[in-house]
Amino acid sequence: ARVPVSQISPEVIVELLKDEYHECRFLALVLLIRKMQKAEPAERQAFKKLYLSHLQYVNNWDLVDLSCGPILGPDCLNNPALLFDLAKTGDLWQERISVVTNLYLIKHGNSRPAIRICRGFLSHSHDLIHKACGWVLRELGKKDLEELRRFLDSYASKMPRTMLRYSLEKLKPAERKKYMK
Repeated sequence: ARVPVSQISPEVIVELLKDEYHECRFLALVLLIRKMQKAEPAERQAFKKLYLSHLQYVNNWDLVDLSCGPILGPDCLNNPALLFDLAKTGDLWQERISVVTNLYLIKHGNSRPAIRICRGFLSHSHDLIHKACGWVLRELGKKDLEELRRFLDSYASKMPRTMLRYSLEKLKPAERKKYMK
């Protein structure tokens, strides 16, 4: 029998989120996002708190990429302090959350946190952070090409290759070549 999302309790979501199987954690996050989309502001804050208190289970790139924007993005749009805090944790998945949530912010007109966070990860050791930063920078370039160019002019020579390549994907070949040197 089908159960409406509205009838699934937060306790069931937490149980799924704590499950050893990746697919159960994925389902928990899908349910949490769906519930947040239909919730009143106070209830959305409770769901956000639930998410933040269970980040240890958001432990794969796809879980991060699915969930962080819809869950954290609205609150971080005007107050990105949480993203800066997550960027400093030393935890790969929380660091990736701090980057990928910026896709939501960029889509809604705020690119400043993305610039600051990507700049802070120029010397990060993990490829999953390089890819996320490159992806975010590429999307930034779609909204504000001059902002991307300013970032690249300042940091292309310091960027990890993966971050640089991802960030250049939508530029014209001659411009890509210039920054790759």
